Order: sequence, then structure tokens, then C-alpha cells
Amino acid sequence: MFDNIVMFVLMVVAVVITAIVVLAIVKHNNGTQGSNGVSQREFNELRSQYEQARAQAQENGNQAIRYRTQAEQLAERL
Repeated sequence: MFDNIVMFVLMVVAVVITAIVVLAIVKHNNGTQGSNGVSQREFNELRSQYEQARAQAQENGNQAIRYRTQAEQLAERL
């Protein structure tokens, strides 16, 4: 009889611990994309910043080419 009570208490404790772990995992993953902890909104924001930086770098490269071309044309005149 005493063994049955001990086993029942241990089972209840195991269920409670499992529930706490599951709730902690669900709370941690709430609103995240996959298991990496990055939300979709945060991912989209970072992607937008990356695209803007890439476009700016492309424009800077194009501007550098124009300056180089102008410098070469001026050097030919000298």
C-alpha cells in the first residue's frame, strides 16, 4: 500500500516537471521562426536593412566607376 502511494506521488511529480518543461519550451518558441529564436518580423526587418545596404553598395560601386572613367578621360587630355 505504501509503495503504491510513493509511486503515485512520483508519477505526479514527473508529470508536473514534464508540464513545466513543455510550457517553458512553448513559451520560448512563441512567435519564433523555427528553433533559432528569430521572429519573422525581426528577420524581415534585417533582410530589408540588408537589401538597402546592398543597393547602396551597388550605387557606390557605380559612382566609383563613373569617377574612375572621368579621371581617365581627364588624364588622356593632359
